[in-house]
Amino acid sequence: MRSVLFYTLSLVSTVLSLRAGQLPAPVNTPANPSALDAAVKRRDYPAIKQILLDRIAQGGNAGQNFSQLARIAFLLDRLEDALEAISSAGKSGPITAELRFTQALAWQRLTKYDEARQAWTALGTDFPQDPVPAYWLGRLEADLQRYEVAKTHLKRAIRLNPAFLRAYPVLGLCEEFTGADENALAVYLDGMSRNQQSKQPLVDIPLNLGALLEKLNRLPEAEKALRAGLPIRPPSAPLHFRLGLVLEKQKKLEAAAAEYRAAGGVNPQYPEAHLALGRLLTRMGQTAEAQKELDRFQELKAKKPGQK
Repeated sequence: MRSVLFYTLSLVSTVLSLRAGQLPAPVNTPANPSALDAAVKRRDYPAIKQILLDRIAQGGNAGQNFSQLARIAFLLDRLEDALEAISSAGKSGPITAELRFTQALAWQRLTKYDEARQAWTALGTDFPQDPVPAYWLGRLEADLQRYEVAKTHLKRAIRLNPAFLRAYPVLGLCEEFTGADENALAVYLDGMSRNQQSKQPLVDIPLNLGALLEKLNRLPEAEKALRAGLPIRPPSAPLHFRLGLVLEKQKKLEAAAAEYRAAGGVNPQYPEAHLALGRLLTRMGQTAEAQKELDRFQELKAKKPGQK
């Protein structure tokens, strides 16, 4: 059986691709797409559900089809539907570890923290060498601002697998939130070392380290940390923005403006980049361009949640 770690990284990657406007791989072969593939591409959940229910009615394995429905529902961000499908799958027998993970994460994203905590704890018991349950327990407790408890879980995740990069930025933030900046610095530096060895480095580590060093007024070190994150793909608007702030504080105004522009280029909907660039250009006497950026900031600020 594949570990929960393998599944969570695959699932998180797929969720991020969906949020970026990409589509998951076809359910069947790309050369002969099925009706289910077409429904998934349309994100037509009612059609997806009906196709899989029809398969069950025609004698298909109920557990397998409900499990597939749950995974698709989760990836389409239909969390309640995912939980319903998992419950139906469970009526046919014990659900897999992968489906238990999906269930726990769905509960957590729905802020059903008691159910999520129970599920992660059970997964941690069944997979004691896997860092994923400990990591998500840490995330859960951090969401509830129970930072000391969160730190215990996140440290356990790192002990189990020091290369599990996602734990480092969360643990570092928990240290910061409890006033332990030096501990946070040590966590981020350890994470930076691991990041450099990874084929899939995490931009949050240099971003958090740079932000902490900026807070400590160690600006050249902050700049170095943030620049270390620039080659990481996909590019990060918050990283460019933070680097712009650090450069501006060091009076490197042209370089700062370039980073604010880069942040806006990566994410045109990032209002802070337009505000910072507008204010900086005003200081630099470039009033026409500055006003365009400030107007763009006001446009983005006025948008209601969910409005495109």
